[in-house]
Amino acid sequence: MIPMTPRGTRFFPISRPFGRDGSRIGYGGGYYDRFFSREPGHKKAGYCFSFQLFDQTPSGKYDEKMDLVITEDGIFEA
Repeated sequence: MIPMTPRGTRFFPISRPFGRDGSRIGYGGGYYDRFFSREPGHKKAGYCFSFQLFDQTPSGKYDEKMDLVITEDGIFEA
């Protein structure tokens, strides 16, 4: 059994491209969006290569944005 995660834990969701505004294109299941809406006290950081980072990506009203995006070129606060 996996223990519950304490508040303040950092999460790194799997994604493809990210936007500098914290938006992301996921895999379409909404898993992370539902998790983060139920667990708002966690820091959300995405990681990708710099060629996968855009100003923004298409997102809907239920899409949870990242707090940070990490690439080999640096860390971007959203």
